[in-house]
Amino acid sequence: MSNDISTDIVIISETINNPEKNPYLIKSWDAIDLSKKLSALTDDIAEIWIQCITHLQTYAWRIHSKDCTNRECFGGCGHDVAKLFFHPKQAEFISWNGDEAWVITGNRWGKTDANVFRAICQANGYNPLTNELYQLPQDVWIVGLDFPMVRDILVPKFKMQMPEVGVKWSEDISSWDFNKTDLIAKLFNGSEVGFKSADSGIEKFRGAGKDYIGFDEEPPKDVFSEACIRVKAGRNLLIRGSMTPDPFKGLTWTYKEILKNETRQADPMSLKIWTGATTENPGLSEKMIKRLKSNMEEWEQQVRIFGNYAMGLGRCAFSESGLAIQRESIREPLTIRNISELAKLTIYEEPQEDFGYSIGVDTAEGLEHGDNSVICVIKRDIKPTLAAILVGKIDPDTLGDHVILLAEEYMEAWLVIETNNHGFAVISKARDHDYANMYAEKKFDKWGQKESKKWGWNTNALTRPILVDGIAVAIRDNTITIHDSYVIDELTTFIVNEKGRAEAQSGCKDDRVMALGLALQGHIRCPQYEKPVKAQHDPVPINEFAYMGV
Repeated sequence: MSNDISTDIVIISETINNPEKNPYLIKSWDAIDLSKKLSALTDDIAEIWIQCITHLQTYAWRIHSKDCTNRECFGGCGHDVAKLFFHPKQAEFISWNGDEAWVITGNRWGKTDANVFRAICQANGYNPLTNELYQLPQDVWIVGLDFPMVRDILVPKFKMQMPEVGVKWSEDISSWDFNKTDLIAKLFNGSEVGFKSADSGIEKFRGAGKDYIGFDEEPPKDVFSEACIRVKAGRNLLIRGSMTPDPFKGLTWTYKEILKNETRQADPMSLKIWTGATTENPGLSEKMIKRLKSNMEEWEQQVRIFGNYAMGLGRCAFSESGLAIQRESIREPLTIRNISELAKLTIYEEPQEDFGYSIGVDTAEGLEHGDNSVICVIKRDIKPTLAAILVGKIDPDTLGDHVILLAEEYMEAWLVIETNNHGFAVISKARDHDYANMYAEKKFDKWGQKESKKWGWNTNALTRPILVDGIAVAIRDNTITIHDSYVIDELTTFIVNEKGRAEAQSGCKDDRVMALGLALQGHIRCPQYEKPVKAQHDPVPINEFAYMGV
């Protein structure tokens, strides 16, 4: 080892252990700590361990001239001081010890570098920022969106950051077939790092517990949920995620459940979020950033440069300005009733005798991993208002009971029940209760003589646009008030696809949208509400002979 390299390592080691120079330091080492650690290792393993630690230290900390002020300099300009290679937000992410942490940023921010490096630290059992030693061995997954991403981005970054001397591969990387087996990096200390593709489906994410899972880019929700239950007994599963929002998917599941999850973020050890823009990467020159921006429209810059989620990008089926107005009407509910563990009723307005109500019902099968059933109650005013909404996993028969209870509570509301799939069970329940105010489609025979009724609303190629257009007009003209943020989120991710069909974006749901559309059609088509008239009692006794003039 040359004198310069030895000097550099000494400077880096001193910097790491100095809290005035290293704000991320948690554990300072001394000779006794090192002696205890090394004494438990064989000579060959101890040598590899030292090489791996040194490699991680020299990757994270770079040697500079004391006069270096070039933000784009990666080190090597002198042998005076050690400076952290990662920019501050990357460093905070790498050094964070909470259960779950995400960086949601623009492209070229350095999110993948930080995520992969943090996984390597975990597998090696050492973090060169905090100077901590982790329990070994570690079972780690690094998850990419698809096989090309894993092969072309994640594996090369891992090989660049992980010292070659400390790892053996389960497969020949050049001929690895991810459809048949996972690619596994087996470390000298017994740790294993498995590389997985999110598009391989949830079945590939079942199995033994893990210590650490790093997601690079947003995975499908079912894959994320399946992976997150891989908890070892007596161990704490760490989750790390890094992503740039997809400009063509709008408000995906991570928007609500990660970025806007204020309940979990109230405890940073449960969930910590960093957001950031491409401009924060010191390795990118202003000229490069300007060139990146020049190839993007303004809305695309908001996503790819500044890391903001897109809200439809002109492809949304509903007016963006109208949705922005609706967002201003979002407020906390008056009350929330827990119907079951998987369903709740959110009430924004109590029933008022001066108004009628319309209820739209979108019925699902009721399975735990299926779609939600939704009951949407709107007040029939000059400007209809969302009064209450029930959402959850409820079997159709039980849903029918809740529909009737809500309808009776909200002034004998008119029901518009979608008949597709399991809706007939709800209609059947309403008929069993002899409920009168139920929407029915009127049909005549081919001679126009005989009239028949068909209970409920059948959504098909002709009637689906009617539902969507009814909502679109109300939002565009601001003739409806929607207090519920979840409804507005679903409206925001309801798009017109390449074939011209209005539908939920990939990975999003439209159950609330459909129920709202049904309730609006009830407001438009069903008879107007007549307020009950109280009988007037005349205190003067009735003269039964008055007609005779007596």
